[in-house]
Amino acid sequence: QSSPLERRFLARNQAKHLTADGMGMCPRPGWLPTTGPGNLNVTPERWGMQLRQWAALITSCCLTEQWGHLEESTDGKEAGSVNLYQLCDHFVKPWTQGTGNSIALLMNSSSPLKADVMISHAWGESILETLMAVLGKASVMGITLDTVVWFCTFAQYQCGGMDGDPGPTVEQQLAMEPFKRVIESKPPFGMLVVHTSTAELYGRLWCVYEVDEAREADVRAYSAYSMGALKQLQDMIAAGNDLEAALKVDTWQATCWSQTDADMIRKAVLARGGFQQLDQKILDFRLASVSVFRAMFDKFVEWADSGDQERGIFEGLTKVVDQAGVFVGLHCLAPYVKETHDPEL
Repeated sequence: QSSPLERRFLARNQAKHLTADGMGMCPRPGWLPTTGPGNLNVTPERWGMQLRQWAALITSCCLTEQWGHLEESTDGKEAGSVNLYQLCDHFVKPWTQGTGNSIALLMNSSSPLKADVMISHAWGESILETLMAVLGKASVMGITLDTVVWFCTFAQYQCGGMDGDPGPTVEQQLAMEPFKRVIESKPPFGMLVVHTSTAELYGRLWCVYEVDEAREADVRAYSAYSMGALKQLQDMIAAGNDLEAALKVDTWQATCWSQTDADMIRKAVLARGGFQQLDQKILDFRLASVSVFRAMFDKFVEWADSGDQERGIFEGLTKVVDQAGVFVGLHCLAPYVKETHDPEL
């Protein structure tokens, strides 16, 4: 059952800004600043934001009328989730256009924040699964809501390629080597590599490159699984599949939307020993991560006693985790809304 705070947010947003076709126009949050120092004027490792800010921003997007329509969309994805491409196009770009600042720099304009942890993710991933995966991993790693995360969708200014926008472009920001700079800054909590049920992380060149950069810089990488991704892993183990064969990747086949980026990444990988070596690095990382979850599942199966009971318990656990994530998101968002919009909240 939703809380009074959640119901009030939902009721307010459901009544707002409907177009003739029913698609919500995402109103810009009044608490989101409109000015900042500019991405070109701040070193990339300081394009960070607190975990509480990250969760609040995502939750704010979820509570708009448009969110449901984006979930139902099958444009480039299956229905049932909102991915980072959609989040960027429908929320991040409209809310930052013309400012020259990323979400992170707008929210921390007077004192840009240096990253404590980098989040590596695929843009095709469900953002809600990503939220739950990161919050869940944070809870067992000692990562607090004040910890500074570096999340590229919110760290980089995304509008520079749009007609009439003053920039900077994504290409101008990539010339600052942001991923390399963040990793080389040795964030104390390393890198969180996010796995969800909606996208294959290692099918994206940037993701495999980030893991390779972290290994090269001796920065610890940790896997953060959503409940959906854990369920897929559980099913694979229960089916008796060859784990090593299932987790192997062919990084040469990984793709990237920008041919320039792809050429740069492939050149860097070849200079470090080639793609076969990178494939083995990633396989070793995945096997080490999965071994932890496999031990957990063995205990889980023993406790659940039977396959049917196991499935029911896992579904119940998933709901509990999702509800906990919603609570944390609302907890993070409430102070912003209370301060700028509604003294009663």
